[in-house]
Amino acid sequence: MSEDTVLGQSLQLLCKSPHRLWSRANDSVAGGGIGGIIASVSFRQQDRATGYIPGLWTTVAAQLVICITASLLMLYFRSQNKKADRGEKILEGHLGESPLVPVSQS
Repeated sequence: MSEDTVLGQSLQLLCKSPHRLWSRANDSVAGGGIGGIIASVSFRQQDRATGYIPGLWTTVAAQLVICITASLLMLYFRSQNKKADRGEKILEGHLGESPLVPVSQS
């Protein structure tokens, strides 16, 4: 794929969905802001002598929350996909087959 094609497709994407890009950018800035606040509160100057133990434990706790949340979401999505495969639920407007897996035409 040539650079012109990639550039053209990128520009089309940018022009077609600026509201999506703007909302994603706002989410990223908000997430970064929250991370900065938590870091400045948990990695304090007076904890330097102890090796920033409260900050490290805060980081470990945040990672555990992320791992647990990701695991729970994986289980939830797996159960929803099984329901869709059995025909009990419609996902993304498709009954039965997953819209993400191409069906072979024979």
